[in-house]
Amino acid sequence: MRSDFIIPECYIDTNLVETLSCRDGCNHQKGCNQVAKIMKEKFADRFAVGIIDADKRTPGYLREFK
Repeated sequence: MRSDFIIPECYIDTNLVETLSCRDGCNHQKGCNQVAKIMKEKFADRFAVGIIDADKRTPGYLREFK
């Protein structure tokens, strides 16, 4: 089962998520901004899990979350 609602940013996180929970793939994106964009546009009214690194800059949209 593919888990499009799990959105990891980097390849290591993607490998970890796919190994632990969704063997058919997840919604890998390149960069924090892309994760934020997908969450905001496609998952505004649905559950989603974005997995990002602690970068120096955080997209404004992600500051709404803990």
